[in-house]
Amino acid sequence: MPAIQTSKNKLPRRFSDLVAMMPPQAITDDVHHENVLQMIDQLMSLNKLSKGQEQYLETWVQLVSVYEAMHHAIDTSDMTGVSLLAHLLEENDMNASDLARLLGVHASMGSKILKGERALTVEHVKTISERFCVDPKIFIESFKLETSQNVVSAVKPKHPDLILSGEVYDKHDDVLEGYPDRRLKEDCDIEDIVDDQLDSWTVRFSAGDVAVYQKLDMFGRMAVKGRHSNYGYSGYFKASVFDGEKWRNFKIWNFVDDRSYNTQAEMKDLKTRVMKIISEQAGNLVVWTKRTYELK
Repeated sequence: MPAIQTSKNKLPRRFSDLVAMMPPQAITDDVHHENVLQMIDQLMSLNKLSKGQEQYLETWVQLVSVYEAMHHAIDTSDMTGVSLLAHLLEENDMNASDLARLLGVHASMGSKILKGERALTVEHVKTISERFCVDPKIFIESFKLETSQNVVSAVKPKHPDLILSGEVYDKHDDVLEGYPDRRLKEDCDIEDIVDDQLDSWTVRFSAGDVAVYQKLDMFGRMAVKGRHSNYGYSGYFKASVFDGEKWRNFKIWNFVDDRSYNTQAEMKDLKTRVMKIISEQAGNLVVWTKRTYELK
């Protein structure tokens, strides 16, 4: 089957249209297999899949799994999790940077994962298994021997461990009202957004992204109400981390020493410093503890 050239931004959203473009069928040879993998790559590079695209992707993943089990089975009996992942990357002409992009993590994380310095989350395992069309159980069983995580299935936990991406945003300015998982692309106006063109104007946040926002303290609240105005609009900074679906509380006061300001004039400079300190934590693991995420 000849390769079908198409831009990822022009892929149809409806299942029937995708089928008309490249009908799912049993894979017959390695050329056909390579063309299908290119289609899978294009689908997985989209910020958000429609229901039709998800159904189409799952169909091809199942067909690829059958073909590879018959013709390209990988012997994992004597492989560790890291070596298995390295093998999959090599077979697909990918490197550590490609791995980081696939997982949606900071660029430095790809090499750290391959060196065994950082563990994979269950969501990472799911992404890898879908991309390389391997059974997630096989990968998890080989990888869990090298990690302290109790990974027993590919079911996403309610509060998965996250790797900080290093990207820090202003929650008030960057997180779209009504679309909390998205931010505007550069040079785009919020008034241009319509639901059926959402992907054209916005970018989805990645798991591990952080948003910073300010809160007035007691004196600041009193000043706003017209009392004790000599205190100024004082307050402090808090943060949230994106878990892939929602923004969750993120405890920063244990590594950001100074996050309080006395006046609005001080607030802007302090926000820049707080955002810089958080961005420097890129690649570090954060875990859920009771009601908040915090650095492990």
